[in-house]
Amino acid sequence: FSVRFSKVVTVTGSPLIELNIEGRNYELSYDSGSGSNILNFILLIPEGLEDLDGVALGSNINLNSGEIFDINQFPPNMSLPTIDTTGIKVDSILPHITAIEPVIYQTIFHAGDTIQFRVQFNKIVTITGNPLIYFEMGHYLGQLIIPSGTAQEFIAEYVVQASDIDLDGINLVTPIELNGASIVDAINNEIQKLDFDLPDTQYNLVSNPLIDLWLDANDQYFVFEDAGCTSRARPGSQVMCWLDKSINNFQLIQNDPASSPQLITSNLLPSRTNSISFDGTSSFLYQANAPTVGIVFLVFVSNNGAGSNDVMLWGEKFNNKAVQLSPRSVNTMILNSSHPNAPTGDQIAQVVMQNGSTTVNIGYVNETDRRFWSKSNAELAQITYRTNTTLLNQYLGSYDGGSNFLDGEIAEVIVLNDRNATPEIVSYIAKYLRMKYRMP
Repeated sequence: FSVRFSKVVTVTGSPLIELNIEGRNYELSYDSGSGSNILNFILLIPEGLEDLDGVALGSNINLNSGEIFDINQFPPNMSLPTIDTTGIKVDSILPHITAIEPVIYQTIFHAGDTIQFRVQFNKIVTITGNPLIYFEMGHYLGQLIIPSGTAQEFIAEYVVQASDIDLDGINLVTPIELNGASIVDAINNEIQKLDFDLPDTQYNLVSNPLIDLWLDANDQYFVFEDAGCTSRARPGSQVMCWLDKSINNFQLIQNDPASSPQLITSNLLPSRTNSISFDGTSSFLYQANAPTVGIVFLVFVSNNGAGSNDVMLWGEKFNNKAVQLSPRSVNTMILNSSHPNAPTGDQIAQVVMQNGSTTVNIGYVNETDRRFWSKSNAELAQITYRTNTTLLNQYLGSYDGGSNFLDGEIAEVIVLNDRNATPEIVSYIAKYLRMKYRMP
């Protein structure tokens, strides 16, 4: 503000003028003008103030122990005239991000789907260009694109690609990157703070078209205590429906409560997470149309036969050349290309478990019907193969629903289509399962 006098004045000290901004009093400090008839008073507006109705100027100059006098050493009248200040507005609230959150908190995205996050600001802003929000997805970073425009809320988007995968929830990376863009409010205050609080994204999963089947006992949205798949199972309840998390939406069901496995909190899994417990005598799950099986990952606990009470990750390596098993103990599992003691039918591989120097046959992959089956009481799971146009049955926890029942737990099953699977995808899934279940 400038105060004009009728004659030249001299200033000593630091006179002040009161200025009211949105009900709070601040002080305009003398800045310059001594030796002239115009004195200038200034206030550096602190951040965070807003007065859209206009400021109010005080009625007089406060000498603040200073002096103002004319050439004759007489002080002028310190009263200020009434002026209209309604047009002098204050907005020193800088734009910043108040929240970034998923549009849908619980979902599985597939190739072609659009991942969306709400980006909320404390006020209306104008975005010119396209800022980016990076997020961790599998082995690399994805980019959510924030659109340009004027609003207080924007929707940042990313279209899922066929090569994308993230099975334990994507993770946003703070801060956002301007990427050459600008974010300003209505009076061109620029955004200064680009970081934000990380939202909960553990249920924002990205599946992959190569995953033909994905069963997860620890996802409450996919395990049910009724065959109609409507009532969610809780630890201790029976499991009559286990839904597939892949794009195929398979359903493993059991219509007979007496033959239903149970959802439990496992005492054997290192992570103490949930698993489906099979009783070894009658419980199993079933579906009529089996997925294509080329690479199988199975996290399980066997209470009978070889590997008793050992937590294992069974995963067929790339190109069907070997199966590896990572238990807590020294047990390992291998897949041989042939074996002289094959059962009827042309055998292409034998699944065996090795404990030290002792090798125990677990099951075979049979050329005739191309299905994995297990031997004697060491039943782990039967995963059947799809051959040409023939869809075979799949049993989980039993060979055929009437024999060789699993006495143990299954925590997660992932089946990859091996026709196009890359070593990177295979490696990622194995790493995901080992980390999730705290396995070596």
